[in-house]
Parts: sequence; structure tokens; C-alpha cells
Amino acid sequence: MPRYPVPTSLPIALDNGQIYLQSVVQDPPSLSSSSSCRGLAIIAHPFGRLGGSLDDPIVTHLASLLLTHAQLRVVRFNSRGVGKSGGSASWTGKSECNDFQEVVSKCIDNFCLDFPDSTASQLVIAGYSAGSLYASTVRVPPSVYELRQFRGGKKPRYILLSFPAGVTWALSFFTTKTYTDALKKLLSSTIESGGNAGTVVDEGEAKAAARVAESTPSNDGAAQPVPSHVLAVYGDQDQFTGIGTYETWTKACSSSAPSPLKAEVEGGIKDSQKSDARSTFHYVLIEGADHFYRSNEALDLLDKAVVEWYDALTD
Repeated sequence: MPRYPVPTSLPIALDNGQIYLQSVVQDPPSLSSSSSCRGLAIIAHPFGRLGGSLDDPIVTHLASLLLTHAQLRVVRFNSRGVGKSGGSASWTGKSECNDFQEVVSKCIDNFCLDFPDSTASQLVIAGYSAGSLYASTVRVPPSVYELRQFRGGKKPRYILLSFPAGVTWALSFFTTKTYTDALKKLLSSTIESGGNAGTVVDEGEAKAAARVAESTPSNDGAAQPVPSHVLAVYGDQDQFTGIGTYETWTKACSSSAPSPLKAEVEGGIKDSQKSDARSTFHYVLIEGADHFYRSNEALDLLDKAVVEWYDALTD
């Protein structure tokens, strides 16, 4: 049974083996050969044409946090044309979104093979900068929760760091509406529209895995995702998105999905609300932080935002 106590480079085959993406997989340091992993996180990097890669400092920082605090297997990957990944980057982000969707499906499949005894596993979809744009289009179909490892698991959790709300037009070659609609669809998902992840029929692991692959939609968003928790973290000194744009963006997101948290008090977070029937949206503004979180204080506050949100969720 494979275990990756140190970052291990593994190729991911996409498009029926026509494209290979470079990925780095790591399991929690405390994981023993006999223990089960608590879940899986997949993280996308910033815009590849501007130097973004799986080795980006914020991507690796978030990966370390999810490894040590959440005890998740973490997968970072290079998009097309970056590092050792094949192909070339797109101008609209469409291939990056479709690839991310397929990477998630492949990683879920590998996780189930590597951790047959894991139960109620947590799934985290994350991205930084342009990677958060692509992450917001990923759809987790209800069939994932037919797999024994995820059956009875908590809602998928999305972590969007420095979402490029002010420059989506540039990163998507003027196809902003595609991403706006995708995020709105994710945030407006309910049990009625997305399916109940907690009530499934046991149809066997192989059959369920096949159903995951078949039902996983492209970023065109034909299928409604299961209800999810979404966290957005950004700084008020972001070089690419002004605070006014972020205020407008978070207001729009909040109108589509409530916060799962009752209140913030004394810099902390109170108990979670019961929100199993729908998606939720929570955002954290880090004062003094820019797009790159270049100070130790900004990184500490980033950690605090992610950890408090993650730990406060109960579903």
C-alpha cells in the first residue's frame, strides 16, 4: 500500500494518456503504515504563463498546513506547459479547469486504492491566485459519496486564496462570465439540487468509482455539485484586486450562500451553524497583506484564517 511520507513526484495521465501532468504527492508525517488518512486535498498554482508552479511558496505553505493540521494527503500539480507537464497553457483557462476536474477524479481514485480502510474522508479543493479561479469550477458529484472511503464524509471544502476578482477578464481572455456563473452555481448548491451525500446505496467500490468518473462534469458546469463549504482569504493590499472590488465580490458571494459561522468574537470563531442542506461562503480579509503574503505576520494570519474556519465546521 503506497505511502508518501516525503514529497514524491508522480505523473498524472489525462486525456486517455495523451497528456501527463507533473504532480507531487505527500501523506501526513504522522501517518503509519497501519493507519488511515483523514482525507485528500488537491491544490492548484497561480497562472503558469507568469511563473506559477506547484513549488509556489504559498501553494507549498498551504500544503504544509493541510498536511500537519488537517492530516490530509496533499497533491500539488503543474498545469499544462509548466515544469515537466506536457501540453501548453491556454489563454482562457478552460483546459486548466478541465484538467483540474480530471486530476481530482484521478486523485480520489488513487486515494481509495491507497487507503481502503479510511472512512468519512474529507475532500479539499484549493487554489491560490489563478489557481483559485480554476478551483472554483471544480464539481464534486454526489457519486463520490458512494465510495466507502467518502461515505458519511463531510461536505467538500474549497479554499480560495487571493481570488483574482479584479483581473479575471485578463486570466480568462474576456470570458469572465464563465467563471462568475460557475462560482455562483457552486455557492447556490443545495441538497435538493446537488444530491444528498449522506444517503447512498452500496453498489461496490469498482462500480462506484466508475460512476465517479462518468458523472464528473467539465468546467462547463452541466451538473450541479454537492453542497460545499467555501473559504476566501485575501489581503487589503492586493496588487491585482482592489479592496472595493473584493467588497463587491464578497457581497455577491454572500448573497448566494450564508456563512457557516455564527460570529467572530475576540478574533476567534464561535460554533458552526447547522448548514447541511446548502453551500456556505466565508471570507477573511487580512489587513496589510498583499497578493503574495510576503510578511511573516501575513502568513500567520493566513494560517489562522484557514485553521479557524476548518476546525469550526461540523458538517
